[in-house]
Amino acid sequence: MSEIIFLPDLTKAVIKFKVDGEPVSKERPRFYKGVVYTPTRTRKAEEKIKWIFKENYPRWKMDIKSNFAVCIFFHLKRKSHRDIDNMKKLVLDSFNGLVWLDDSQVDESHIFVMRNIEIPDTLIAIFKK
Repeated sequence: MSEIIFLPDLTKAVIKFKVDGEPVSKERPRFYKGVVYTPTRTRKAEEKIKWIFKENYPRWKMDIKSNFAVCIFFHLKRKSHRDIDNMKKLVLDSFNGLVWLDDSQVDESHIFVMRNIEIPDTLIAIFKK
């Protein structure tokens, strides 16, 4: 088992919650007859994150000025190797226009992937800088 070198103080997170279920990687946009669309699996996963966020933080106002840090723990049921960047991108994009105007406001991220976990989920913590 690997040793964690750095872990932010999660008690200082302004937002933290859990998304049950196997983490989803963001898929590339699809093209059909000249129309660009987001694949259904990606769209549903982003909507799920947004819904859980809104349920837990109904009074949150989008912040267009601050920078943010994120800490995300992906707990995967399988040992398979997945692209950590695409899993992170799905989470960050879910918060565009909701927590921040654009994920370019995130200037620090700590991403952890644990495989072969019996109950898969994603733990998300967001810090205002």
